[in-house]
Amino acid sequence: MQRPRLLLSLAVVALAMLLCPPSARAQEGGLLLQIDTEYLRAMDPIQVGGLRDTQVVGLSIDANGRMGHGRIGHSAFIDAHFGAGLQGGFAYRFALLPLGVALYDKSQYVILNVASGFQLSGVTGHQPFGALAPLRVSLISRLGDHLLVNAWAASDIALRNARKGSPANLPFGDELRAGFVLRVGQSGAKGGGRQQVTFGNGYFVGVLYAERFETEFWGLTIGHGMNMRGG
Repeated sequence: MQRPRLLLSLAVVALAMLLCPPSARAQEGGLLLQIDTEYLRAMDPIQVGGLRDTQVVGLSIDANGRMGHGRIGHSAFIDAHFGAGLQGGFAYRFALLPLGVALYDKSQYVILNVASGFQLSGVTGHQPFGALAPLRVSLISRLGDHLLVNAWAASDIALRNARKGSPANLPFGDELRAGFVLRVGQSGAKGGGRQQVTFGNGYFVGVLYAERFETEFWGLTIGHGMNMRGG
């Protein structure tokens, strides 16, 4: 049981090192990995070709790094989810957001990430293929030793006319996505000083919201997450 977790931890650390710039790798880096399933329901399925329910599974990674103990660093985000519409169709979403800034508070328990890049998504037969340029903002906060909050929102600018729209709750962009996740688990630390590594893991549940194709979507997500930070 311990060996798969060790291999997963090593793989996650290696990915964080690749995502962060060399200066951050030499100083301090961290990441949040989430493996989950998401369920979304359209409030007006007529607007999305009769597709009311969609379920996907996949993973997402928030990575960040900084020089020393500064308040500003680099951040990046990866997202890959695949599944199906319950009324038919193959659902997919892949995002790579390498251009980001991370803001740290003094306690290091709160990190604000702002990142941008590209995203591909759609549901065959219902929602047309979309090439999007997202602007994603996330707030990750540890609440003591057992709770972690991850809240995020993204404004997506459509690069194809088939996905252009005007969400009612956005001053700009064509699509809106947001989520709030609460994780319950455990955390710990190894080493000391600059060699200290902090880590945590646990199960989470969250609420999802989206606007696209002139309709609202509400949903739920459940899964398992782990975070790690070290110098």
